[in-house]
Amino acid sequence: MKVEKIRPTYLIREYEIIKNKEIKKILNHRNSFIEVSCPACESDSIQFLFRKNDFVFVSCKSCETVFINPRPDIEILKDFYMNSKLQKFWNKKILASTEDYRRSRIIIPRAKKVIDLCKKHRVPSKLFVDVGAGLGTFCEEISKFSIFDNIIAVEPSSYLAEICRTIKNVNVIEKIIENVDLDEASVITSFELIEHLFCPKDFLSACYNKLRGGGE
Repeated sequence: MKVEKIRPTYLIREYEIIKNKEIKKILNHRNSFIEVSCPACESDSIQFLFRKNDFVFVSCKSCETVFINPRPDIEILKDFYMNSKLQKFWNKKILASTEDYRRSRIIIPRAKKVIDLCKKHRVPSKLFVDVGAGLGTFCEEISKFSIFDNIIAVEPSSYLAEICRTIKNVNVIEKIIENVDLDEASVITSFELIEHLFCPKDFLSACYNKLRGGGE
């Protein structure tokens, strides 16, 4: 698989221009940045690694996770992912224009792998949930196996949720998973999302608590 197929050069050039402008906007809130523990293991033992785009990157001495510290608080990040021109460009231009290639090279093999795991572990077929569903492509492919009684996409972006709802005919909940009222999911999947989260532990806990039997 070639990177250019999912990140076309002519679009990435425009993306970089927008990104640089958005970085400046975020850095205007530098006084609101907060010091955090390691998002992976919660250790406070960290060391400086490098500075990039005026953000400080550190490494956890316990688990070697690399992260920005200090970092934008959760409200700054929420506003960025919901309202920034960069995210809109990524969703409307890059994701949309590369969907067919991503479907054949990434999404279909991924769906087959998940279904194989479900069969291997005899997972109940009541409810399948995909968190951060994007364009709904993965939910489309999962539905083709006709295994699950119900498939739900969780996607907080109003633009992407509307595509799931009206174009892909995917049942979608337009919220973050922490605010979704579910407790009987047979399977919860999430791809290419956890690295964008402020607190991965809260996200994983929310997913766990919404699984059938509290994680069964």
